[in-house]
Amino acid sequence: VNSIRYAAFYGCKNLVSLELPASLQVIGEHVFFGCTSLTGLYVDENNRYYSSDDRGVLLNKNKTQLLLAPGGISGYYEIPDSVTIICDYAFNSCNSLKSVVIPNNVTTISDGAFRFCSRLREITFKGDSPFISALAFNTVEANAYYSADNPTWIRDVLNNYGGTITWIPCVECVH
Repeated sequence: VNSIRYAAFYGCKNLVSLELPASLQVIGEHVFFGCTSLTGLYVDENNRYYSSDDRGVLLNKNKTQLLLAPGGISGYYEIPDSVTIICDYAFNSCNSLKSVVIPNNVTTISDGAFRFCSRLREITFKGDSPFISALAFNTVEANAYYSADNPTWIRDVLNNYGGTITWIPCVECVH
């Protein structure tokens, strides 16, 4: 298998886990949307284009882009420190995700990144204010914690980004 095309597994509610081979080169758009039971996408370590972390979250090979969290990811998730970009719709409809920690190195949270995460209640930012797309948190109702003494967190960035975000300054932003 060298490619998985557009919406190939779309809506497969009973798909729980998937191992992606070393030969895989292309993953199309919307391939796993609606896979609400999917708890892990595990990439063969010899794959030249993709990788995954221990929770089965799909990343690019050098782990700087978080491409896709499985729809069934639950509870607390701390994004790896190597990630700089959370891609479009990366956590779309992850309805069991309750808390996420965004590390220092993240510079961009793309469009719809956390769209429809109905149970996401806590977002913790560990570093500078990243660029956040206007609809990154579409429909999310959550508290967002950020460093009170970090000068990049100015009033202009404390927006709702498509959801209802309550911004809370904190001294030590690790929950």
